[in-house]
Amino acid sequence: MGTPEERYAALVDALVSTSDARQGSDIDPTRKGFGSSGQLRIGGKIFAMLVRGRLVVKLPRQRVDGLIAAGDTTTGTATCSWTANIGTQNSQSFTIGIVAGNYYTRNSPLDNTVVTVSRPLSNFITGGGYLLMSSSAGLKPGDPGTRNNFGFNVKYNKGMTNLQGSINTILRNGGHAYQIKGNSMTSLAVQPLPAGGRATFYGKASIQDVTVPASPVSIDGNATLQVTLTDIGEPGTGDTIGITLWTKTGDLWFTSNWSGTKTVEQTLAGGNLVVH
Repeated sequence: MGTPEERYAALVDALVSTSDARQGSDIDPTRKGFGSSGQLRIGGKIFAMLVRGRLVVKLPRQRVDGLIAAGDTTTGTATCSWTANIGTQNSQSFTIGIVAGNYYTRNSPLDNTVVTVSRPLSNFITGGGYLLMSSSAGLKPGDPGTRNNFGFNVKYNKGMTNLQGSINTILRNGGHAYQIKGNSMTSLAVQPLPAGGRATFYGKASIQDVTVPASPVSIDGNATLQVTLTDIGEPGTGDTIGITLWTKTGDLWFTSNWSGTKTVEQTLAGGNLVVH
């Protein structure tokens, strides 16, 4: 983690180049007393300083009050605004994760989720969200209580001759994170309902162990994927989905909710499914 002086120096290196940041002798080289051994100001206000060998970082009053009210003085939150760019595509799924660096490190795919962004078009199916595992099965069932994140979009081209689409789903088993991606859809069947509809699609998929992000391990490159889903209308709280994956040798590798003989659709714990 480093000494307080080293941590303070890292803050200075990262921030002092900005136009409104000043530190140490740039402020008042003759200053003595509280925080005089090291002081970093941003916009004229103290952000960090060294006091009696300790690094002190100031937070806004409302943030401090919120942490104290929550009973946790060691945990903070971060937000990120992001504009998705799907180019000319009608829909795209993105894997979203959190990476913390410097003195607080974490980069675990176990935290990842899938976000699907789609244009408001007709004649296709799309969705994203997650299931909470309770009755998963297969060679790599999702551990009970963990999330099975997913995002997908499937449609026929304008001539109704070629099936297009993709699926991205993440499951957790035994401390490992596995990512299943499919970009080759082989069939799609849709049954319209008064509000929403039912759909089933098949495709080919690859399986990777992504527990170590920098070194993913390929498990299977020609697995068979089946997804059944029911859209009962907005806002999606009652939508259901079932995901099944077989290896290229025909072994059942994963099912999201197993009855003992087949995969049964499960209500989403979060997200939305749309059958147009």
